[in-house]
Amino acid sequence: MVQGVFSLAMKAVPYRKDFIDKLGRNKVDEETVLREMKEFVDLLEANLEVVEEFYQKNNLETSQVQ
Repeated sequence: MVQGVFSLAMKAVPYRKDFIDKLGRNKVDEETVLREMKEFVDLLEANLEVVEEFYQKNNLETSQVQ
């Protein structure tokens, strides 16, 4: 069963080139797409750190909320 699910999932995954083309809307190259993705992830990570700090300061972590 696991093999069947994995096989189906692999068929649903786009080819790398097609995926990059879609992300770049067929207007930019792979290097630009990857650079912009890294910038986005770096900014997102900084925001998540602020949210996590807020949760910890206010005892809002899911393990502490009842």
